[in-house]
Amino acid sequence: MREYLYYDAYHRKRRMPFFFLREVFRGKKGAFFLCFLISLTLGLVLFSEQIQAAGAWLCSCMEEMDARTLAQKELFCYLLVRRGLLLVLLLLFGMTRIRRPLYTLTYLLCGLLAGSVCAAFLRAYGWKGAIVFLFSFFPHGIVYVVLFCYLFWLFCERQEEACAKNGTLKRRIALFLYGAGLALLFLSGLYLEGAVNPLLLDWIRDFL
Repeated sequence: MREYLYYDAYHRKRRMPFFFLREVFRGKKGAFFLCFLISLTLGLVLFSEQIQAAGAWLCSCMEEMDARTLAQKELFCYLLVRRGLLLVLLLLFGMTRIRRPLYTLTYLLCGLLAGSVCAAFLRAYGWKGAIVFLFSFFPHGIVYVVLFCYLFWLFCERQEEACAKNGTLKRRIALFLYGAGLALLFLSGLYLEGAVNPLLLDWIRDFL
């Protein structure tokens, strides 16, 4: 009887149209994509004037940017301060009792922000704005997403192991490895955002 129920549920799932959307909009990534689509739709439909002004500003920034004349040291210091403040804020979130709701609110806000930026690029460049949007967060955006997932796993999924009660040597080694992995991801994201991403945007600007 149990095997029949599994078989029937599997084939009902296969027959359901757009059943793959259940997987896309499930869990944390589903909430992020839902906020992204809501923000994108509102930006293109209800707040078109504000989004168009933001798109014009982004377009002017793209035209003025030149990867060959960027002051790498000043840019790295700027990114270190800005991204470092966000990292410290996420670390403080992880040390509170309501860390899971705070992290949930963070990636929901990220989804809304990403949708707004995508709408601004679409207003500025048309359908090519989607390509510019993807390149504007590549490749450093991948590292930052991994960094956020790492923090979420560290403080919300493995909190018992990371914050053990007794100060044993094993716990200190684990904390050192956690901190080393965090620093490696953070510095990798800074390097990719400051050194690699401007070159990609400079190249994609010729495509526009």
